[in-house]
Amino acid sequence: MEFVDWSTNVDDSVFRPKAIGEPPFFLAICVLNALSDTVASVVQRRDYEGLDAPATAENILMTLQRYLNRA
Repeated sequence: MEFVDWSTNVDDSVFRPKAIGEPPFFLAICVLNALSDTVASVVQRRDYEGLDAPATAENILMTLQRYLNRA
């Protein structure tokens, strides 16, 4: 296998925003959505609005208490 010698891409792409900046944001959103779905399954309510960011342990506990105390 040989690399082509006619390639015109001369820009370095390792340190560009898409290479290092976007994946952590996407992964963080996945974790927030997973935690929000978990809280929604515990409270079993259709009017659940979602978990507020940042999803700290304290924030999750306060959200659970707020919805469970309504019942």
